[in-house]
Order: sequence, then C-alpha cells, then structure tokens
Amino acid sequence: MTDLIERQPALEERAGIRFEGLLAILDEEGYAGEPRIEMLGEIVAHPGEKFASNVNVQFVCLNEKRQVLGTQYTSVSEGAYGYEAFQESVDLKGELAIIKIVPLCR
Repeated sequence: MTDLIERQPALEERAGIRFEGLLAILDEEGYAGEPRIEMLGEIVAHPGEKFASNVNVQFVCLNEKRQVLGTQYTSVSEGAYGYEAFQESVDLKGELAIIKIVPLCR
C-alpha cells in the first residue's frame, strides 16, 4: 500500500518539514469488520532542530475517482524538538486508490 502514497513536496517545504520512513498497511478487517489503512512514518523539521511553526498533517484516502473515502490527521507543535514519529488509522468507505499526505501550516 505504500506505493499509493502521494506526497506534496511544495507544501512540505513551505511547512518546513519532510516525511521519512513512510509506510501504509491495509487492515482488511479493521475494528468493526470494515477496512482501514494504518499510516506510519516520521516528521522531521527541515532545516533546523525545532519545528518552525505548528503543522497539521492530514491523511486523505481517495478512490480511483478521487473521491474521499476517509481522513485522519496528526500534528506537531512550533518549537518542539524537530522529530515526531506517528501511527494513525483511517477507516475506509470503499476501494483505496490514493493516499494523500498534506501538511498544513498556520
């Protein structure tokens, strides 16, 4: 499933972060018998040792028609040490085709 990940390099640069060690695993049964995707990875401040701003990272799962099947998010805080590992689950409402990772800084 990792090959379905679609990154946004320009938004990563604007947010002052980069993603490393990304992994996506399909859990076909989930908690309630519904499929879900497990997203794992690392968020690293770029450049520097601390995050320059608050960053929300949104995981958006899409089907072939680019319709949203499910979303989840994680965040890092401005001034925090420049490394954060994450593991997030996204419940799916259909057949997965694309996983967008979108950093949003404010």
